[in-house]
Amino acid sequence: MKQEWQGSILSTLYDKFFASSKPFSHFFKGSDTFVAFLQSIIDEIFPNTTYQVQANDAFHHIKHSYIGTSAIKAVQHHVSTISAHSSKNGVRDWICWAMRADGPLFFKTPAPTNSPTDCTNPKYKHPDGRLLSKFIINLAAPALCLQKGWVSDNGYPKGLFALILAAVHCFYSIIVSILISY
Repeated sequence: MKQEWQGSILSTLYDKFFASSKPFSHFFKGSDTFVAFLQSIIDEIFPNTTYQVQANDAFHHIKHSYIGTSAIKAVQHHVSTISAHSSKNGVRDWICWAMRADGPLFFKTPAPTNSPTDCTNPKYKHPDGRLLSKFIINLAAPALCLQKGWVSDNGYPKGLFALILAAVHCFYSIIVSILISY
């Protein structure tokens, strides 16, 4: 069972979780929705089992908060890299740019720092590579590896990207506190 847990069950759980259109509302520990979700995975992998998932099973202790923690560490690391090679103004400038919806947290090629923020302005430079920033890729890649060995294909990882975008959005409060300290 341990091999199935680490292989098929856990990877299928992550695949379904990351593909879910409701990664926040359907994944409360011990909720009826989550118990039914876990039971569907067990039934899919072991179709002849009589095992019934309970609200207090080990399944409910899976950690998936590493996305938020990793997001915070990524920004803090980047800010420390900037501060090692730049003045306080350089850090402040990057933080202000990062807080833009067309900035480096979301885009592979963000709008330039000197681009107007109003996208209707003729001088506005559009960003490119939505959700392909190094921050998002670095958060998604390790999570996607957790799906290795899944039993069923549950579609695109829209739930994973919803979690990542929520984490990136939370950067703002952290970034503001960093900005105030500079």
